[in-house]
Amino acid sequence: MIGSNVLASGAVDESGKVRAYAYSGRGEDVSTVVIVLNTHEDSSVNVTLALANAAPIKSRRDYILTASSLSSKVMQLNGAPIVDTGTGQLPPLKPAVVTSNPTQVTMPAASYAFFELIV
Repeated sequence: MIGSNVLASGAVDESGKVRAYAYSGRGEDVSTVVIVLNTHEDSSVNVTLALANAAPIKSRRDYILTASSLSSKVMQLNGAPIVDTGTGQLPPLKPAVVTSNPTQVTMPAASYAFFELIV
């Protein structure tokens, strides 16, 4: 998912409670992977994803991780619980594919996400 090049990025809000990190993508169709952390415990935030000096974003693949509380033992990926398969390995982590308005996303409170941006 993530390539070896770190790209310039910045915080997306003035409070410092939302942070963004960008990396080159790995794979033929992924140009950039953006990691966003929303450390607001009680509020979601709207985030605009943009690439400097790049083609427009056509779509994105979302891996948004949340939990019902900060002490929860169950993580959710895009709203669905990540359930132990009994093998000791993670189940397949399938992204949500977004093609409509791929530059806008709402980050739930106390969440983090990986966004694969497709140009």
